[in-house]
Amino acid sequence: MDKNLAAKVRTKFESLRRQALPEFQPDLDADLPPGFRQYKYSRPDGTHFFVVLELNPKADAFSVEVGWSLDGKYPSRILTFLPSDTPKNGSLRFRLRTLDRAFRNGDNGWRLTGSDLDLEAAIGDAFRWLVERYRPYVKSVVSRL
Repeated sequence: MDKNLAAKVRTKFESLRRQALPEFQPDLDADLPPGFRQYKYSRPDGTHFFVVLELNPKADAFSVEVGWSLDGKYPSRILTFLPSDTPKNGSLRFRLRTLDRAFRNGDNGWRLTGSDLDLEAAIGDAFRWLVERYRPYVKSVVSRL
């Protein structure tokens, strides 16, 4: 993804994050590749939830990774494939779209054509996933701990 498109994606993602998920704040201590952004929601009960915007360096595409941990750190670099997988050391991470079985065996990101309308639609769709699917997942994790 070129720098101009990457900047547009990050800006729009941040704008929607402030509106739709204000409890998730930028995690400035995150150790991520250039251009990625991590957001963290720390609950009073000691559970920490994460949203990571991942920009594809080789294509005009992005994905969203999510996870949770009990120690406040983003789960290790080992990506589990399903939200129902067994947590490892009190943490779990997976691609957002794997919350739906239809996206478990293929592409689970969003491709962009470069048009502003396409960018708006793709990031809007990502946030629909975050609000409609990840928020309920967060509540289910909390209820099980």
